[in-house]
Amino acid sequence: MLKDNEASRYDTSIERINRQWSKKQIEREEFVKNNRLHYLRAIRALLRKRSQIETKYVKNDIIRSYTKYDSTAYGPLTRNGYFPDKLTDKYLVKSRFLDTYTGLLELESTLPSNALKIRLPAP
Repeated sequence: MLKDNEASRYDTSIERINRQWSKKQIEREEFVKNNRLHYLRAIRALLRKRSQIETKYVKNDIIRSYTKYDSTAYGPLTRNGYFPDKLTDKYLVKSRFLDTYTGLLELESTLPSNALKIRLPAP
């Protein structure tokens, strides 16, 4: 009697698990089907929108880009905020000869005398 009772309980639990499993499988199949339909609708809508866009390809005309004032070829560096001469302080020559008057006199004394004479051709 105990074995029969246990066997019947086991059979009913197996049936219950199988019913739940089949119910979950059906729910999953419906979920996948709905997702596929949604995906296909979205893809079709995107394809419709893409076909409505008119693409007009223009060949790159270099002369036209240089004649327009708003083109990047006309003034590209400063338009983008890059100034090539912003780091010029890095290359400054600092010399005592160039900064003071006595330094200039010393440089002048090292020059040959014919370099200091002004030669202008007669008109």
